Amino acid sequence: IGNTKDGLIGVQMNGDLQDVTFRNCDIYSSNTAVNTGNYAVGYPNTSGSGTYPVDVRFIHNNIEGGYYNIYLFYLGSGSATVGGSSIQIDSNTLKDAYNSSIYANNYSNISSLSYNTITNRANATNFYGVYSSNYNIWNKIESNRMNLTGSENVYGFYELNYSQSSSL
Repeated sequence: IGNTKDGLIGVQMNGDLQDVTFRNCDIYSSNTAVNTGNYAVGYPNTSGSGTYPVDVRFIHNNIEGGYYNIYLFYLGSGSATVGGSSIQIDSNTLKDAYNSSIYANNYSNISSLSYNTITNRANATNFYGVYSSNYNIWNKIESNRMNLTGSENVYGFYELNYSQSSSL
């Protein structure tokens, strides 16, 4: 999915989604991207939109390239609806992102982040395996493997502000 490894966005999700599964797919964005608008998978929402995904699953995919491999912004729309949203990211290979493999900012509900392999791009300066900011819910995080390098700051899981987890 995504026309080539030189594309800007592989999969962009918008609005209300329910019961969507991506399984055994190759999902690409540019493997030379240094711009925040490039991601292999994205859900760029806005605060208070009232729209959010429910039971969206990424299972056993190859997700490659982009500034972010997976970009989630206001996944749950806001504090009143975050609990109703859910995304599962399991058993994927995420590689060659420039800044973050998984970027979750503002009210994301991740039902599971498990059994993934994360490898960053070779020329990364600062890198986050998982970047989590501003009230995210992580229900299950289990058995992820990260092979991360960088010339300055490199983080496996970086948390800024509040997150909730039932299993780390």
